[in-house]
Amino acid sequence: MPAIEWFEGSRDELADLFALADRQGTGVGRMLLERAMAACRDEGRSQLVVATAAADVGVLRFYQLLGFRLLRVERDAFTAEAGYPEIEIDGIPLRDRVWLSLSLGDAATPGDS
Repeated sequence: MPAIEWFEGSRDELADLFALADRQGTGVGRMLLERAMAACRDEGRSQLVVATAAADVGVLRFYQLLGFRLLRVERDAFTAEAGYPEIEIDGIPLRDRVWLSLSLGDAATPGDS
């Protein structure tokens, strides 16, 4: 199960959700995220928040297909000054972190696109 950080109030942050490269595209990530969403609903939470690299367009697509909306951009979160090595994802320099949120009453239904 993905790690969920519980906050005071009704918002949660999902931390450390990933599928191994050979399992990507098989639905395992979607299944894990749907389980996390259900756990948050069971706890009476109304919003789930995630963060990912702005350079990772595949992950941004994944979250948006599940109903997440862009919340904010944290500029220069992955720079050398922040302690990260220079990295590119599909030719895009890794610099910024994107935060997305999902209102748990508005989550996409499995199979929606």
